[in-house]
Amino acid sequence: VAVHGRKKGQTSSEIGKFSLGLSTRAPPTGAAAGAATAPLKGPDSDSTWLPAAIAPTLHELMPAAVVVNLDVEGLNKHHTLYPQKDHTLNRLRPGLLQLAQGTILVVDETRMQPGQLGEKGIKNLSALQSVVGHQVVPFDFQFYEHPFPTDTPALILSEGKSMLRKLVGIHVCGFVSMP
Repeated sequence: VAVHGRKKGQTSSEIGKFSLGLSTRAPPTGAAAGAATAPLKGPDSDSTWLPAAIAPTLHELMPAAVVVNLDVEGLNKHHTLYPQKDHTLNRLRPGLLQLAQGTILVVDETRMQPGQLGEKGIKNLSALQSVVGHQVVPFDFQFYEHPFPTDTPALILSEGKSMLRKLVGIHVCGFVSMP
């Protein structure tokens, strides 16, 4: 899907409609389907409006949508994307990727800057790749991980090549500023 010379509202609406067609049904090859990337390219240097514009559009079109903003600090320190067992309290701590079936996951890579991922950051990125690429959420029980199946279509927003394996690319370019 290429969007040329559209207004910002039209672009986010068209990407939102495209996401309705995402399905996570696995083809016979075993690789999960249901992920798309939207590399933000074009003459408009301010592409920060798109991630913020897509979320409200998806909330109107889908039963549930969650935006995960990726940045080095968040992956290393703040976010826990995968569920973890807390053996001290004897309970499972939820992760951001523990979503209801059919929830569309919008991954915003536009905030990512160069930096070093630590152990937690690498585990978070690996968990995200598991959801996007294989439609499983890894649960960390400290001594072992167990993957649980999920039905979570993903839309990945990036200003260049995505860090995650992409299945379908959407080139968004030629933005027209709204008055």
